[in-house]
Amino acid sequence: MSTAPVRIGKYRITGVLGYGAMGVVYRGFDPLIERAVAIKTLRPDGATGLADVARAAERFRNEARAVGRIAHPGVVAIHEFGEHDGKPFMAMELVHARNLDQVLSTTPSMPEAEAVAIMGQLLDALDAAHAQGVWHRDLKPANLLITADGRLKLTDFGIARIDGGDSESGVSPSVQGSPGYMAPEQYLDAPADHRVDLFAAGVLFYRLLTGKPPFTGSADDIKEQLFSQVPPLPSAVLDRPRLRRYDAVMTRALARDPAQRFLSAVEFRQALQVAVAQDQGLEDTQISLPVHWFGASQPTPVGGAAAPSAPSAWAESPLAQAWLARLHGALTTQLGAQSEALVMQAAQGASHQGEVLMRLLATSVGIDRVKLARDLDQP
Repeated sequence: MSTAPVRIGKYRITGVLGYGAMGVVYRGFDPLIERAVAIKTLRPDGATGLADVARAAERFRNEARAVGRIAHPGVVAIHEFGEHDGKPFMAMELVHARNLDQVLSTTPSMPEAEAVAIMGQLLDALDAAHAQGVWHRDLKPANLLITADGRLKLTDFGIARIDGGDSESGVSPSVQGSPGYMAPEQYLDAPADHRVDLFAAGVLFYRLLTGKPPFTGSADDIKEQLFSQVPPLPSAVLDRPRLRRYDAVMTRALARDPAQRFLSAVEFRQALQVAVAQDQGLEDTQISLPVHWFGASQPTPVGGAAAPSAPSAWAESPLAQAWLARLHGALTTQLGAQSEALVMQAAQGASHQGEVLMRLLATSVGIDRVKLARDLDQP
């Protein structure tokens, strides 16, 4: 590996975060506002001719334009797009995380509650992107970052489509994406829209639940399966009847015809929430907190406000008002005033505490689950 440069643009380079086939990501520092950043550029030792540089520049520019529209906590922010010594670079939000591909390499399948929580965050980020006319088009585990406390960050919008603009990257427009996660229409010379992301999200959910993707083999094998086979549902793959609650969700998400899929990330998320809320026995749906699967470790905060009393609207809930009040208080320290509405919504119609927690984790972004568990454990 070649020596890292001292500077790229205004940024001081302080280390190397990772290498790709053509690219490299450095750890950098912005001296003007004293902020650590990630710097993505071409490898100095790579075979980068003018065509490679031009493709990378277009892809970087496309990513910067796409992410600049979204501005969502579930999307890795881009601070600057520029050029240094004739090569393009991007200054990005520095995220301390592993990508989901790395996580799944050591833990192929995960607890159901974790899979649902990841999907809730992903669909929230996709909703924000689609609302701004941005389709990611390359959703896969390697492009999803998971922080130590279980928060998701969507990254790599290099081949994203942006409505209303010339957004095609240097990649051939006929086939863009990653085999195994691409929707059928991405292989065809046919109209495609944001629902390609919903198909990829369905593939991801399938893999999270079962530990294996629905389509496997070579790129040609995967293409053939997409157009000729219907993968077995997760409940059949694992012979776990409790997963039948997700069968209808999976069928729509992986529909070959885009018209049969969910219309939006919001509709997908709502269907997932309905599936989670199906009545089951307490021992069958209870979430175990803290979430040891992520290996999170958070410092214990000092001080804190007393738990608010339970709103009168909770009186109709079959759940203990004291526990709901404690949950409200624990979430208030993280989410502020919105916690009351979130708890009331999650508690509506719930028959036990596990159901409330699963709904919150599936639909709310920004919850530190380890801290929540610690606060709930306190008397």
